[in-house]
Amino acid sequence: MKKSTVIILMFILTSITYTLIGDVELISIIYLSSIAIAISYGVLRGEINLKHISFLFLVIYIIEYSSTEIITQNMELAGSSKFTIAVAHYTFQIIASTLATIAFIFRVQISRLISKSGKISLTLFDGVAPWIYIYMTILLSLSLAEYVLYEKFNFTYLSFIYDYFKVLMFIAMSGVTSILLSMVFCHEKDLKRQSTNVE
Repeated sequence: MKKSTVIILMFILTSITYTLIGDVELISIIYLSSIAIAISYGVLRGEINLKHISFLFLVIYIIEYSSTEIITQNMELAGSSKFTIAVAHYTFQIIASTLATIAFIFRVQISRLISKSGKISLTLFDGVAPWIYIYMTILLSLSLAEYVLYEKFNFTYLSFIYDYFKVLMFIAMSGVTSILLSMVFCHEKDLKRQSTNVE
């Protein structure tokens, strides 16, 4: 089975699973668990590319989640309006997704700054990861535009993003989970193939 096929199958399965579950907190736990599994596998198998990609996903998630919470709490304490808080929230997430896109485009260079390992290389998955955050940037930008049009101009005809925002975000999270699980699956398959060839 080709690596691209594995990614597509994993993506379909995780997207369906996340959509059926529907609970944001539970999906966040599953999402973080899949990252933890991938990091653990990368450490145990000495697969540095998997380890660095997984760790980058984890750092981005933690920074984005914790910073959003801090920004929201501080703005509420300062007496900011609901509209201002929402715009700040969306704007921060758009900036974070854009920076995440750049981080994944230059993942190999970042990995080489962190480690001197000769095993660091561009993988198939490095080509897919930035597109998840490009998708999220577009989704968040459209969501912000939709929110501003509704709040300021009472424009109710564009509500598709609002109506399906959770599902659309689950798709992005499914992309991350499918990349990581596919990397584990493909690496394990490659190891078995190598051991078979040696025998």
